[in-house]
Amino acid sequence: IGKKKTIADMIIEKRLLRVVAPLMLDTNLSVRHAAVGALRNISLADHDVCDHMVDQDIFTPLAKLLLQYLSIEWQAHIKTATNYRIDSKTEIFIEAINLLWNLCEANDAVVKMCFNQDLLPVLMKHVTVEKYGYQVVSTVLQCLYTLAEDCKEPCLSHFKSYDHILNSLVVKPAEKAEDLHVKLLAVGIAYNLTEARKESIEPMLSDMMNIMTAVLGQDQRQLLNDYTSSIPIEDNEEKTMEEEGPPR
Repeated sequence: IGKKKTIADMIIEKRLLRVVAPLMLDTNLSVRHAAVGALRNISLADHDVCDHMVDQDIFTPLAKLLLQYLSIEWQAHIKTATNYRIDSKTEIFIEAINLLWNLCEANDAVVKMCFNQDLLPVLMKHVTVEKYGYQVVSTVLQCLYTLAEDCKEPCLSHFKSYDHILNSLVVKPAEKAEDLHVKLLAVGIAYNLTEARKESIEPMLSDMMNIMTAVLGQDQRQLLNDYTSSIPIEDNEEKTMEEEGPPR
């Protein structure tokens, strides 16, 4: 219900965000998951709501939550049609990145805070498909796309040490549709950074055109069939929350 503007406005007016935000760091993963998910839903109401969320300082616990993922080694649980259980660490991370992305889209101050709080290393750590899966990687890349858009110094210089990682995603062979999505996002980020640096885009035009051609050349009917076939038949016994404790 938080997605509705009227409900979101009521939550903001009663300053309930200050109550919910610290729960993103609760030791109980179910509570943590619910808090992050609720805040993510509220952030979808509109940009003004996001501004109020920043004013009520939800960014501080959000940044602390994401920084926990930088200090630990973990591997995301990748859902399949036969194994659809909810992995707490993965779901919380995805919700947190989506929340951060929504805030960055709405508020330029949040973009600067991301760099000031060293969240870029957190994001760049999680662009390895083999370790974190397509859902995590695509969510992270979407957030990075926003951070790179119209990026200016001193924030722009933070990306320099990660150019090789983005380039590796751009040139990586695509074996499936999800790979093309990752490549498209990566080349979009690279394009944003090239524009921000006022460099020529000519060296990357070939990669851009090849990726866009491959994306547009996909069999859309087959993609739809593959997608519907991959949707699991949910079973209440299988869909259980894994309580392993918070990242440390």
